[in-house]
Amino acid sequence: MANIQNEARDSTIIYRSFYEAIIELQDKNQAELWRAIFEYSLNFEQIELTGLSKTIFTLIKPQLDANIQRYKNGKKPKGKQRKSVSEANNKQDQSKSQTNKNGKENPNLNLNQKENETLLHINDLRNDFLKDKEMCNHLYEKFKISDETELKGMLEKFHETLKNGGHFKKTRADYYSHFTSSLKKYIIPGDGGEDTYAGLSDMTVD
Repeated sequence: MANIQNEARDSTIIYRSFYEAIIELQDKNQAELWRAIFEYSLNFEQIELTGLSKTIFTLIKPQLDANIQRYKNGKKPKGKQRKSVSEANNKQDQSKSQTNKNGKENPNLNLNQKENETLLHINDLRNDFLKDKEMCNHLYEKFKISDETELKGMLEKFHETLKNGGHFKKTRADYYSHFTSSLKKYIIPGDGGEDTYAGLSDMTVD
């Protein structure tokens, strides 16, 4: 996506979801990710990452791509911008019209237009989350989670809270950052230095 020759930006946007996805990582991973984000956003260069750093960057990258696309659109001559906006509006109207004619939801409308990231059902996100062994191992170590069964239980409580709040779809980055933030809020320090969790059924989702 970020393939703009001989050009660099002077600024970029950093979202709180980036911060929440990165802050709980080891210092080495944090440094790698922040450098990767700035290189990609400002210089349009993608750094090769591995392990957990690569996993988290993959979650964040769609938002970076959306911001870069907006930057590229802003660099177009005004005439081309108006044409692009007009074409986009026409396509959107056609999609809505097609939805009404068929009586079915057009999959193209299942996009978060504001952030240009795909919204996925939380059940699909949970399944993908559990398949990512690098991510799960990080959570086991960071939050003292004993095994996959305990992690699944925490995810179930998280889902109950999401559903009660009317949240059935999220982006990958938001799902990860909100879940880990919820875990962080409900750590209870133990007398012997061991941490336990309580109140997961009462967790809130921002």
